[in-house]
Amino acid sequence: MNIRKIKTCKFIFIILFVVICSLQFSCKKEDVKPMVNIVNDQFPDDFKGYIKDKKIYITSIGQDAEMIKFQITTLEKQELFEYTIDSFLDADNVTSNSVVFIFVGCSIKALGESGVTLNDEMKRADAFIKKCQNNEISIIALHTGGVERRGSTSDQFISKIFSNSNLNIYVDKGNFDNMLSDISYRSNIPAYQISSLTALSDTLKMLYGDIQ
Repeated sequence: MNIRKIKTCKFIFIILFVVICSLQFSCKKEDVKPMVNIVNDQFPDDFKGYIKDKKIYITSIGQDAEMIKFQITTLEKQELFEYTIDSFLDADNVTSNSVVFIFVGCSIKALGESGVTLNDEMKRADAFIKKCQNNEISIIALHTGGVERRGSTSDQFISKIFSNSNLNIYVDKGNFDNMLSDISYRSNIPAYQISSLTALSDTLKMLYGDIQ
């Protein structure tokens, strides 16, 4: 083997070595922080009486009105306050200094039947978030379903709304993997965990300031 061939082999070896090292570094997975397990079982003091004397709207992101109607029967029975409900509420139709309850959880079937796409819902979510960030409205985000109301699509909506709200309320079974409490913690947003939908009644009373 002559000198030229030896140099060529060395050059090829160096190139291969660099390529292999680059692949190793590029394939190295980033450290994923574990979900934070926090039990938010104490209602935040700052939100006692938070919605009193404010205009209230109720909507959803990812599902239609029929899906959330049963969840607000407590409001109708208590008659604590008046509210406007519209599953496809437009953020432009919400008045300033009002509170918007947003139930989060995706139903592909319900959206399909209503002719609404996931992209439509994402844009609507962004519109509410923008108004909230501009301090024009307050958002109280709710996830009141269990494991069956979670999933990759639902989680996208939950992550978006829960990380940009004023207060997060969720049922403990829906937080089986600590995702809801983790988002709240990392976004520095107050959260309150309820044991079931029946506990929503007292939660609403505390928000209104009816009980302390």
